[in-house]
Amino acid sequence: MSKSEQSSWQLFIPNYFAAFRAGKSIFLGALIGVIAGLGAILFNKMVFGSVDLCYAQILGWKIEKVTRDASVLVPAEGWRYWVMPLMVAAGGLLSGLLVFTFAPEAEGHGTDAFIKAFHRKRGVIRGRVPIIKTIASAITIGSGGSAGREGPIAQIGAGFGSWLGQVLKVDSKQLRAMIIAGTAGGIGAVFCAPLGGAVFAIEVLYRNQDMETECLIPALVSSLVAFSILTTVTGQSQVFHTPYFDFQAYELLPYAALGVICGLIGVLYVNVFYGARDYLFKKIPTPPHVKPMIGGIMLGALALYQPAVLSGGYGWIERCLNENIGIQFMLSLVFLKMIATAFTISSGGSGGVFGPSLFIGSMLGGAFGYSVAHLFPGWIADPRSFALVGMVAFFSGIAKTPIAALLMVSEMAQSYDLLVPMMLVSSMTYIITDKFTLYEEQVPCKADSPAHMGEYRTDVLEGLRVNEIELRKNWIVFPHHITLRQMLPKILETSQNLFPVADSDGEIEAVFSVDDLRTIMLEEQIYDLIVAEDIAEYEYQSVSLTDDLHTVMRKMTELNADEISVVDKESGKFAGVINRRDVLNLYNRRLHQFQTAD
Repeated sequence: MSKSEQSSWQLFIPNYFAAFRAGKSIFLGALIGVIAGLGAILFNKMVFGSVDLCYAQILGWKIEKVTRDASVLVPAEGWRYWVMPLMVAAGGLLSGLLVFTFAPEAEGHGTDAFIKAFHRKRGVIRGRVPIIKTIASAITIGSGGSAGREGPIAQIGAGFGSWLGQVLKVDSKQLRAMIIAGTAGGIGAVFCAPLGGAVFAIEVLYRNQDMETECLIPALVSSLVAFSILTTVTGQSQVFHTPYFDFQAYELLPYAALGVICGLIGVLYVNVFYGARDYLFKKIPTPPHVKPMIGGIMLGALALYQPAVLSGGYGWIERCLNENIGIQFMLSLVFLKMIATAFTISSGGSGGVFGPSLFIGSMLGGAFGYSVAHLFPGWIADPRSFALVGMVAFFSGIAKTPIAALLMVSEMAQSYDLLVPMMLVSSMTYIITDKFTLYEEQVPCKADSPAHMGEYRTDVLEGLRVNEIELRKNWIVFPHHITLRQMLPKILETSQNLFPVADSDGEIEAVFSVDDLRTIMLEEQIYDLIVAEDIAEYEYQSVSLTDDLHTVMRKMTELNADEISVVDKESGKFAGVINRRDVLNLYNRRLHQFQTAD
């Protein structure tokens, strides 16, 4: 073989293997998409069947179809009022028993479980989770729970992707890509948004404008295949039907005002959602299995006053997009739906937050649009357009998915007339909501994710020592005898997560973290009884001043912590605290020096 032929062959080999890897990724994405599409069809049928059983058969209500995928529950004359709260409570109880007995990780809205599996669990999701999630969510939504289908279908698709990856014994990087593909397929199918579903799956993992772009191709393939299967079987190609919306540049000012309002209401929603969980349901002294039932009773009582808050509410969204259903009515639904969703999901019920968020955004946008049209006649072309833009504005801020929200809503409505105002409001609400998010498991960016820890050059990290970082000296240190009530004001005022505890001589003897306080902070009656030494750990994990940063990052990952104590080996004394951001800043500075060196 000549040198030129040998050179050509050597060039061909890596290209061949690159093509093989790409083909494998596409094949697995398509396979996951098939299952995700079939799963979306099955899940939809279970939800619709459950709604029909509970409301048409048991209560005798009329289920008024607005579109193929959207309906409105209309109470029947002379129906028994006391039955409905009991039915919603029964749905919550069945869901709670299923979830907390067989798969506690299926609790809540589901998307957080997918995010956690990606960042913290190497892509591993137990095989039973998709099954339990499917049944529990169908029961919750079907019995009237104020929840959507995004969280359940994300966990269902991700669960199958994880199961398939474990069967094929792929590495953790590939396994993570497969759960992203599963999520993309499920969401792309159930919301008729193949592009939006793929982008959502890679964007929702992070808070700060980061994406898993490496997984875009399998996500796109899976989403496309799943969407194609659903549309072929059901004939459905969109969720909402809207009129043609005309847009003029002078309307950007009221759209900008809507973005501000949606951002502020979004912050309120996140606080209500997690406030109900932390300060209401966690304080109820009952097993978690029955708390969704308690939330169901509360929701049922609220629904006696306003039945429109039940289930996903897509029928009401459709009406809001096509007609004026009353400004006062729409405004009331904004706040009632917040409370209803908190009763359902914050109590531990199984369901998604995407549907309720679209509901709130559409009602807020519709109320705003008709108000502007009434106060300033002729300024806006069509007040209904604000309902569609409001859906994008509200969800993009609280989910930290400005691009995915824009794409998904446009695809769900098959309306691309308002891309410019959608871009404006999604950017504004993303900035206004700042750190407020519905997804607690999101991390700021890739540098903060354990999934990408192996991508850092270990030779650089191993060449750096803890003593090269200037340890901050202004860390709050608590004496061992101080009470929890005395500590709380200082803890709440600082971003510090790890707190040293000093003995009577002022020497550091133990540490505790904010995570150690989560359970006892709900018991205010013991604030004066608990002191620092009761909470602190005396055999705490630490690093020394001479340890390399690779060791530090490995220990932080093992502890699932962002901070770790530093001890001077020579004296045995506490030297300070080092956090992940300090390590990454020094790493990036040194790497930049290497890259720019002559």
